[in-house]
Amino acid sequence: MLACKVRIQVIKRPTHFIGVHEDITERKSIEAELTQAREVAETAARAKSEFLANMSHEIRTPMNAIIGLTHLAQRDANTPEQRERLGKVADAAEHLLSVINDILDISKIEAGKLTLESVPVKVDALLTHLDAVLGDRIRDKGLAFKIDAVPFPPDLMGDPTRISQCLINYVGNALKFTDHGHITVRARIVGQQATQLVARFEIEDSGIGISPEAVGGLFSLFQQADNSTTRKYGGTGLGLAITRRLVDMMGGKTGVESEPGHGSRFWFTVRLAKIGDISALTAAEPSSNTTSLAGRTVLVVEDEP
Repeated sequence: MLACKVRIQVIKRPTHFIGVHEDITERKSIEAELTQAREVAETAARAKSEFLANMSHEIRTPMNAIIGLTHLAQRDANTPEQRERLGKVADAAEHLLSVINDILDISKIEAGKLTLESVPVKVDALLTHLDAVLGDRIRDKGLAFKIDAVPFPPDLMGDPTRISQCLINYVGNALKFTDHGHITVRARIVGQQATQLVARFEIEDSGIGISPEAVGGLFSLFQQADNSTTRKYGGTGLGLAITRRLVDMMGGKTGVESEPGHGSRFWFTVRLAKIGDISALTAAEPSSNTTSLAGRTVLVVEDEP
């Protein structure tokens, strides 16, 4: 089918005109082909993401079994050499599981399979958990670790698991790229209304820093500051991309301020809902509270003595 474009310009009213006729058939054909190719690529990408999201359990379960059985084998190992080798197996398996988790998380987000919870959030408990997960590793590296937080209201709702994941991603990055000095975590309230507040979490380190030209792409998929970063420090470049997408889902923003040789400050904000009385809510939902088992007889079945 012929496609054309006609332009008419008035030179002198009412009788003088210039008309330009342009055959745009080929251009329209190319545009249609490009549109179709893009749709095919997007469909394939969605199918890939949905496949990985649906395979999440099947992929993670064998890795968890490998890690668990390796720990049991370490406990029964007879020589230091056996324990050392099994320790390396365990470390490699933990690293592989971390990579798998990142890939599956980003796939679930892209496939629209990831949903946020709305449950009570205790900011002080999130920070205590952060210290429990990474605090010893930071101090063992000879770094000062400080958590500086203002008091938060107790009646907040959100997704504590995903907020914790974002914090661990940021602090884990700071630990990876900091050899001397400190890592400081700050939590502040930067906005508050009757029904919600905006919390800002900030992680500051004295690490290697990031060049200005590399900062812009840090939150993109599979992106790191430069190729030498991957070779020297490892990583997939997915942690920050996952953090940005999770924070977007929680109504917040992400950012970074850094200078080579002078450390970095990564931050994110999230919106948390405020409710009147969380204790009344949890009392109305005993199935989600482990204390509801108090006074009951529980059978625990375990195949490992």
